[in-house]
Amino acid sequence: MAEAMLDAHFRANTIPDLPPLAPAPVTSNKVDESLLETRRQETRQEPQTSPQKTVVIQLPPKRQKAPPGTTTLRIIEALSSAVSLDSRLAAIDEACLAFDHRVNSVHDEEILAGADSVLIKHLAFLICKQCKEEKAQARQKTDSSDCNHHNSHPNSTAELNALKLEIGRTCEAIEMIYRCSLNTVASSFSRVSSELLPFLLDIIDGEIRQRRHRTFVNSGIDQDMSKILLPDNNDEDSSSIDTDDSFMWMHMADENTKNTRGRTRSESMSNEEAGNLALRKATKILGHFASVGVTTQPMAYHKGLISTLKRVIDMSNNLIIPREARLNALWVIANLACSAENMVMMVCAGLLDTLIKVSIPPSPDSDSLVENIDTLRANSIASRAILNLSWAPENKIPMSEMTKLIDALARMLNERTTHVLGSDTISILLEKRQNSAGALRNIAAAPHRNKLRLCIYKKGMLLTCLSDAARHDQDQGVRDRVFATAYNLACFDTAEIIVKHWTFMEMLVKEAAVISPETPTTAKGRDSTSMACRALRVLEMSISEDMETFDTLHCYLERARPHENETDAEISSHDIPKQIHVESSAEAARA
Repeated sequence: MAEAMLDAHFRANTIPDLPPLAPAPVTSNKVDESLLETRRQETRQEPQTSPQKTVVIQLPPKRQKAPPGTTTLRIIEALSSAVSLDSRLAAIDEACLAFDHRVNSVHDEEILAGADSVLIKHLAFLICKQCKEEKAQARQKTDSSDCNHHNSHPNSTAELNALKLEIGRTCEAIEMIYRCSLNTVASSFSRVSSELLPFLLDIIDGEIRQRRHRTFVNSGIDQDMSKILLPDNNDEDSSSIDTDDSFMWMHMADENTKNTRGRTRSESMSNEEAGNLALRKATKILGHFASVGVTTQPMAYHKGLISTLKRVIDMSNNLIIPREARLNALWVIANLACSAENMVMMVCAGLLDTLIKVSIPPSPDSDSLVENIDTLRANSIASRAILNLSWAPENKIPMSEMTKLIDALARMLNERTTHVLGSDTISILLEKRQNSAGALRNIAAAPHRNKLRLCIYKKGMLLTCLSDAARHDQDQGVRDRVFATAYNLACFDTAEIIVKHWTFMEMLVKEAAVISPETPTTAKGRDSTSMACRALRVLEMSISEDMETFDTLHCYLERARPHENETDAEISSHDIPKQIHVESSAEAARA
């Protein structure tokens, strides 16, 4: 590539014409031997200088790395012996500098040396010290209010800010070492999850409570009212509070709040940036754990994890929570929904309402490209989570009866364009359409009374959306899922309604018809054609001669001439739920 670029550079610059050579002087053929010998000696003593180059390439020096085992052991020893603030900051900065790479095998060696255990113990020490400082600050505020003294206790506040900074950096180091192989992640999870998961949830919940309280204070709400509206973290019933009531504070947030990313050095971070860093890295650690199949069930059933992730997603409006933390939480939800043991529980936990709100496309009034791209990514991940949850047979009935969910899936199915300009917006929209079509196909495999409910909802709105997608979508994957949905909807109870919907029948006939013998074999055997033929056969078997739509149906069948070699089997949950690799919004933008 470098040579090609240099050649193009040279071709772009024309070489100037050289001046004509002067005529060589006429000399005798006799050569002075002493003069030639002198010139030979000068040539041997003085090296020949090469002509001046037009382009000089200077390669950067190679990075010198110490052996991984030695570096890890030295860092582990420094973290274990660090007690004072300066020594702790120096040790954690050195750890972040050494662990910040993408070599899985080296991260495996770091965890094998015990880096995960030492960092988690260090995090436990910091959280314990933070709790102590918070209690001391609360006592100081109580004493000051009793004595009518109004001061901000700068020493205690500075200590808490420094501890929050350390906690964020420690979470960053833990996230780095979990960039290892999946087998190592699973092994570490089995050893440390019982202690690490409560710490991560406490960090996330504590930051959420602080931001809620700050929002209430800035909005002028008194302290007593804020206590009523802010549920206690330890309250077991707090996760069951309705989202619209428990998060009414989101509408009071400052619209000018900006999401800032943490810097590399600990000393340069503000209190807000340290909190954002802790939220991003804590949710990213959960994402690493959720990327392993064997960890999804214990994670989903861990007390408070689903409700905490739900709060992170719901709080992300108005940039109260960093967008990357929201994407990480959505990734965790989508991966947890891959486990068949979790699907029914997650639907009962009220996650569908949250996912429906996340599926709203970017606002045309928003001018932030980064914000709009992150919103599209959140839409795509939410559609994937809905697709995974629709795979369970027990979820088909409740999901088919949620009108808001059907509206959201129908809207995402036909989102082929967007006002957001970006290199990967087309692929994000395609993923969202494929996931939405797959979810509708799975939901349509419900009992007959639910099929009927779907067909008559809003006077056949779903049938119209499916027809529009089949007519205008160019992706064959979307079309295959659309026609599989049509086949799943076809039954004795819905036959007459479908036959009366002429755009839907035209869609089936056009796909099932064999235009000529020259039709490509790939077109005859594709899934969309097969599903269209099978849907028409179900309608033919469901409509009897005494029904008013009998003649209409047979007019369509004569035009379609479906294949005779198709078998009848309901297509339910064709796509096995897949896990998505966790990544930050910045990493996704680089991909």
